Order: sequence, then C-alpha cells, then structure tokens
Amino acid sequence: MSTKSQVMKKSEVKEAITSKLSRYFGVSPSEATREQMYKACAMTIKDILSQKRNDYKKLVNQKGGTAKTTTSVNLAAYIALSGRRVLLLDIDPQGSASSGTGIVKASVSKCMYDILINDVSIDEVKQKTSVNGLEIVPATVKLSGSEIELVNMMSREHRLKAAIDKVKNVYDYFIIDCPPSLGLLTLNALAASDSIIVPIQCEFYALEGLSQLTRTIQLVQKHLNPR
Repeated sequence: MSTKSQVMKKSEVKEAITSKLSRYFGVSPSEATREQMYKACAMTIKDILSQKRNDYKKLVNQKGGTAKTTTSVNLAAYIALSGRRVLLLDIDPQGSASSGTGIVKASVSKCMYDILINDVSIDEVKQKTSVNGLEIVPATVKLSGSEIELVNMMSREHRLKAAIDKVKNVYDYFIIDCPPSLGLLTLNALAASDSIIVPIQCEFYALEGLSQLTRTIQLVQKHLNPR
C-alpha cells in the first residue's frame, strides 16, 4: 500500500479526457457529443483505477440523499468485476450498502459494531457477495449506539484503521460507505482513508455543507491523517 495517494490535478484529468476524445473520436471537447464525453470520462476513470492498488477510498457527505451508498456499491462492484479484490465497509447504521449487496441484516451475527467496539477482526465479520472478488463488512442497527461507546475508548478515531491494517495486503481496494453525519464513525473512516469521494447535488445547500466538510477534512489531515 502506498503511504500517500497520488491525486490527479484537475488540469491533468482535463488533459486526459481531451486526449481520449481526440484519439478515439477525432473531436475536441467543444465538438464532442454527450455520449462521446461520457465514454472519454469512463476511459479516464478506468485508467486512474488501473494505476492505483491497495487504496482506501471513502464516500462521504454529511448531507443525506446524495448517492453515497449508490456510488459505494456500484464503484466497489465495478472495480471487482475488473479483476481486483475489493472490501466494502459499511459504517452507516442504516446498513443500506449491506442491503444493496444482498446481505440480509436480520441474519447478521457480527457486524461493523463488533470491529469498532469489541476488537473483532475483519476476517470474522466479512461476508461474500454475488460479485466475484467483492466482500463486505456489513452494518446493522447495533452500530447506531457505537458513537456513544467510542467516546471513552483509547484511540477512538483510529479503531477502523487498526482493523483494516491487519488485512491491507489481502485486498486491492477498500471502499468505506459513511453515514450522513460528521461524528466518530465518519472520523474513523477519514482517519483510515487515502482518498475521499464526495457525491454532491448541484444546489446551494449542498455547496454550503461542502465547505463545512472541507474544513473537517483539513482538521483531520492536520491531527489524524496527513494523507
């Protein structure tokens, strides 16, 4: 695992998309159709993913209904279908990512709560999904009380990272689906992540929330996770 993720600059992404439009379709960005632009963007994303392994990605936004879980589940499945080993970690008490991968939460005996609070290993909690190469650490309603219990625990912000580090050589990617809040569960995910994806709606209130999230990320980088 790399100690620091290499994030492409906006100008580099634009240049990569422009190059693909020219190479495969013979057009410039201003001449491209919507379908051509989608295909060029998809090829660029595929290239970025092929260059990075053992990466911890986190889907975060404190606003609900922004497609965090939908993005987490589909991104994890897509990467797994490309031949990588992926672990999807559901750290949202609602457990929507668990349901989205076919997990029946009522039958789950151990979940993310046990990893964070009872020091149970990921190997004891993870479950297979119908997608080859994709496994999940499910979440259930038990997780809803974990933030209160974490308050008085040692290294409370790094408990998820400690668990992931024990299996970091088993998987190529770790995708963490977060709750719509900036509590200790989200802080655990931020402390364990190499990079962050923020799904956002194009509206004023979403942008206002993004500024708050950005400040939180800056504080985490300063005090918990310099990556």
